[in-house]
Amino acid sequence: MNQRLYYSSAIFIIVFIAMIAYYPALSNGFILSWDDGAYVIRNPHIQTFSLENIKWIFTAFYAANWHPLTWFSHAVDYAIYGENAWGHHLTSIVFHALNSVWVFLFTIVLLYTVERTSNEPFKFAAIFNLKRFVVSLLTAILFTIHPQHVESVAWIAERKDVLFFFFFMPSLISYLIYKQVSQRNWYITSLILFALSLLSKPMAITLPIILILFDMYPLKQIDLKKPHYKLWLANKIPFLMIAMMAGIFTLLAQSEVGAVASINEVTLQIRLLNAFNSIVAYIEKWLLPLHLSPFYPLQFAQNGWISITVVFITTFLSIYFWIKSQKGWLIGWLFYIITLLPVLGLIQVGSQGMADRYAYLPTLPLYLLLSIGIVSVYQKYSKFISILFVFMVSVSLIHLTHEQLKIWRNELTFWDYVVRFDPDSGLAQGMFGSILMKLGDYERAVSHLEFAVGLSGQYSVSYYDLGNGYLAVGRIDDALKSFETALEKNNAPIETKADIYFNVALIHFSRKEKILAQTALEQTLRLVPNHVEGLRLKKDLQKL
Repeated sequence: MNQRLYYSSAIFIIVFIAMIAYYPALSNGFILSWDDGAYVIRNPHIQTFSLENIKWIFTAFYAANWHPLTWFSHAVDYAIYGENAWGHHLTSIVFHALNSVWVFLFTIVLLYTVERTSNEPFKFAAIFNLKRFVVSLLTAILFTIHPQHVESVAWIAERKDVLFFFFFMPSLISYLIYKQVSQRNWYITSLILFALSLLSKPMAITLPIILILFDMYPLKQIDLKKPHYKLWLANKIPFLMIAMMAGIFTLLAQSEVGAVASINEVTLQIRLLNAFNSIVAYIEKWLLPLHLSPFYPLQFAQNGWISITVVFITTFLSIYFWIKSQKGWLIGWLFYIITLLPVLGLIQVGSQGMADRYAYLPTLPLYLLLSIGIVSVYQKYSKFISILFVFMVSVSLIHLTHEQLKIWRNELTFWDYVVRFDPDSGLAQGMFGSILMKLGDYERAVSHLEFAVGLSGQYSVSYYDLGNGYLAVGRIDDALKSFETALEKNNAPIETKADIYFNVALIHFSRKEKILAQTALEQTLRLVPNHVEGLRLKKDLQKL
């Protein structure tokens, strides 16, 4: 069996397993209330390829993000599939499958680089050997089927995750090859792929630091005993410049819509404790991927000091292994920490404490470590036990992935799960109540909306939704009180505020309170002059 047949067989196996793991996602719909609406269905800028929309794709700070290539991918999908959700899901699944192939190729190149002696010339034909092949294939398969990646793949609005990884990994591979063959075209390829990765998602910003890590090990081209900082950074300057520009654009996008929380809102102590907790929690959820959730609230400070201890002990042991010439442990641990750094909440964006999607890249060393361990057990101890372990783990992970995909089936299954996962989340209770309202289950909707207001009653929109619920069940006085409270809060979007005034006007109109109705309706039309229902009510008021 020649190398080409081995590689082609591996690629086929990886893609086939990816499809087995994720085919249920093709039956899922859009989660309109969780960014799918804002990103795709209600985003006219990606629905046609006009010059104006192409300009928007590359310049807009929309939904607290700047990721032109991601918008472009959504636009291509919309042009092909329209509002058929299965097509958008198919694209994400294909990218995930291809990413798993990149993991296979990256791992086999990395292992060859580790094992190659400094005197041995780099040869593409020498990259392959059976042990490296098996470890790399196993790493890719475990990466493919792990349920921790469901959020990145099954959430249409999270296309940016699978897309940035699609360019990030070959950028790493190209750099590893460049440093061993000294052909500039590999360097340029790595730089271009890095730029494309950043245009997909700013989480790729850590790549220049990872390249420095790889220069130390496995490339062994940096000697810490004789530091030459200029030598370290010379070929990283273009990477760092691109990263800095992307970082500036990202901060501008997030600060423009107020997504970045201030120190007064989330204190530095809470951010640090949450960061350490997240570092440990992602590994826990990788080891035991049960009770995964689309939303983890910022409530991880209670076990912070335990997590800090774990992180410091792990760091100390990794340094100890480095001193003992087992350098891979520290490089893998630093890869994990550094790639997580942009999403640890030190610059807090939104209200989440952590998210499964953030583990898509950082947990990569864990899959490699587990695969090396399995192959070592196979070679040194028991072939039967290692094969049985791989089979049981694979079946379990695919089953858990299928179960996790059910959560993302539609908005009802999504918010029902989040509410059960965290009943004290005002966001989840409010969203679930709104979904129940759309489905006509008004009594249940009101109970969840009342709970949401009790948990996070600082938002006008919460009271507006509750007021609509009261209207639906005929509790008119409660509805009017809820709408008035919403107006007192005065923090709703203009369109929502206009709707609140309209509902107040409608209640007064039903009671034949003409002056009160006119006063509220004037506010509606002041905010939104072309408010269709408001203009219709204005005509009805004239007849009253």
